[in-house]
Amino acid sequence: MTKKYLIGLVGVVLAIVGFSVVKNGSAVPAGQPTNSPTSEPLVETSIKPSPTSSAKVEPKAVDEITVEIKDFAFSPKVFKVTPGAKVTVINRDSARHTLTADDGKSFDTDLLNLGQSTTFTAPDTEGEFGFHCQPHPSMQGTLEVTK
Repeated sequence: MTKKYLIGLVGVVLAIVGFSVVKNGSAVPAGQPTNSPTSEPLVETSIKPSPTSSAKVEPKAVDEITVEIKDFAFSPKVFKVTPGAKVTVINRDSARHTLTADDGKSFDTDLLNLGQSTTFTAPDTEGEFGFHCQPHPSMQGTLEVTK
């Protein structure tokens, strides 16, 4: 009985120490690669940015764009259009929303219900126009008019 007890104790100690993988007579700690023919070789790779990947690509101004309102946010939140561009706004929320210029006069949609859309003409003057939702002023964005 003592011999069985001693063998069991040695087995437990080995399990606790973590030497569970044995190869070529040497113990390899658990969780370490064994470099056995069945395991795939470890390959370290690093991804280095190309010199051009750090350059910020500015989107061009478009003549027509659709802005969706969903989850109490404008998408896109910031966009560029040409002077006089057509801007279509679609409400995908159950709450009613507007897209209203911060200056109160450059553009404004009526309150839009779920699924409703409207189109307005962007200002002819170049510049950045902040906008918001009248009932939810924390919803904000920027329309940039540029050639």
